[in-house]
Amino acid sequence: MADHLPPSLVAPTAKALLGPAGIAKTLQFLRPETITSLSNAFAPEFIARIAVTLEPEVRSQVLQSLPFGVLLQAARPLIEMDAYQVTADFAAMLPRPHLKQLVVQLNDPVGVAHISGHMPLERSAEVLLAFSPRLGAQVLNEVMNQGYVENVAEVGPLLPRERLELLAPLLTPETRKLLFSKVDSPPCQYNGKT
Repeated sequence: MADHLPPSLVAPTAKALLGPAGIAKTLQFLRPETITSLSNAFAPEFIARIAVTLEPEVRSQVLQSLPFGVLLQAARPLIEMDAYQVTADFAAMLPRPHLKQLVVQLNDPVGVAHISGHMPLERSAEVLLAFSPRLGAQVLNEVMNQGYVENVAEVGPLLPRERLELLAPLLTPETRKLLFSKVDSPPCQYNGKT
């Protein structure tokens, strides 16, 4: 039915009758273009609630079919729901320019730290490079505070030396020591001993 009716009719009916969980179950059977047109008819908060109820493999498929603008609008409600894994799932799929736009628009070091903790390390490094050094340091310090300690150590070698030098004085001593622990040649004044 959803493939044959206009989204202006399907969206309110589905929202009223099925709710987020029912819609999530139905989405896996729809064509990608139908999902895209329906996504434009729902509020970002509702899309976030749908995304949270999807199974991970279905969520990945559905999120890939959504326009970037819809994902961008749904990111804030997902973070407010503490759905960091869901946000990380779609953020990890984004091309670098879109990932940077998402991170900059969120402007939330705590939320971004949680998201980074659930992303592959290479994508976490891209997140840190998207921020200014000051905000990048806030994210790294928060990643450390949230307990993603291994991520801090592993991301160090993935960052350019120039960025490490800019981050170093802005980090807490514990974060700085861990960040440089696996870097081949850390900046001399921050050789991992401070």
